[in-house]
Amino acid sequence: MDGNCVTGRDRGIFHDGVLYPGVFGVVLAAGVSARMGKPKLLLPLGDRTILEHSVAAVLGAGIEGAVVVLGDNAGAARDVIAAAFPARGDLHIIYNPDYMTGQASSLRCGLAFCMKKAEAVLFCLGDQPWLSSGAIATLLQAYASASPRPLVAAPVHAGRRGNPVLFRAPLFAELMLLKGDAGARGLIERYAEDVLFVESGPEILLDVDTPEDYLKLLSGAQRQ
Repeated sequence: MDGNCVTGRDRGIFHDGVLYPGVFGVVLAAGVSARMGKPKLLLPLGDRTILEHSVAAVLGAGIEGAVVVLGDNAGAARDVIAAAFPARGDLHIIYNPDYMTGQASSLRCGLAFCMKKAEAVLFCLGDQPWLSSGAIATLLQAYASASPRPLVAAPVHAGRRGNPVLFRAPLFAELMLLKGDAGARGLIERYAEDVLFVESGPEILLDVDTPEDYLKLLSGAQRQ
């Protein structure tokens, strides 16, 4: 049950530079990394782990706060995040005890934590280390500038939709009904006429699922 989501301690005070009050980010980081064969979010990339890169991008995008939803290897992941981002009152770490039932349980867990004070929630994947704060800000700027504001804002590249995806409060109740591993794809299709698609770079399509993906990631990091 989502009511059993376990929250971490609030850390410190809110940072300066909130450009999008009422927008919260939920980082989905509870998966079991079955295709990788080891905890992929804790794998190193440069001087940080994959998860640290993903969380840093969300925190740097000017939103009001971020929630990281953990599941598999939660203890180690919590320690990594706490060490990398100390004294952050805008960062919250919660545990989803139902993470084995699929990604929707983590989505609901993160949304339940912040929905009472959120105007919109940005759902992010924990395994997108190439995603930058700038890429997220591009999506947020387009959303904030739209009149009226859309129910959904999603990045696209070369005709393909990627992540993260933003949902406004009128859809929260329907998001809380999601189950399994399908995510919110059905909602995006259902409200297609009220989705703002924002042209973005290729990083919105890149995640890390397999050892081959990780080797490509390391190769790309070495070339930079």
